Amino acid sequence: MKIIKLSRDFMFTSIFNRKENISYLEKFISFYYRIPYERVHDKVELLNRKIPKDKKNEAYKEMDLQLLLPYENLKINIELNSNSNQGIINRNIIFLCKMSASNYKEGDSNYSNI
Repeated sequence: MKIIKLSRDFMFTSIFNRKENISYLEKFISFYYRIPYERVHDKVELLNRKIPKDKKNEAYKEMDLQLLLPYENLKINIELNSNSNQGIINRNIIFLCKMSASNYKEGDSNYSNI
């Protein structure tokens, strides 16, 4: 039997991006972010992982995990990488900026809504 580490993005996403595994995600979020479990349990909402396209012919891209904790007013984006180099870091920054920019609504100047 071959064991595949959870640190590989395809394993992480295949486990944590399923509604039937939400209890595992709640425990992970509680432990990793040091949020008491009772403040996470039954409050995690999985969000769309697709990153908005800039161009019509651009390929769809996805974050590894995006979720919302409405009670905590906390949106979490997680991107796993098996290696770390400046190109990967730059790509992740672009992903984060695109996901953040998708929260803006035209004409809304209230920063607390972002």
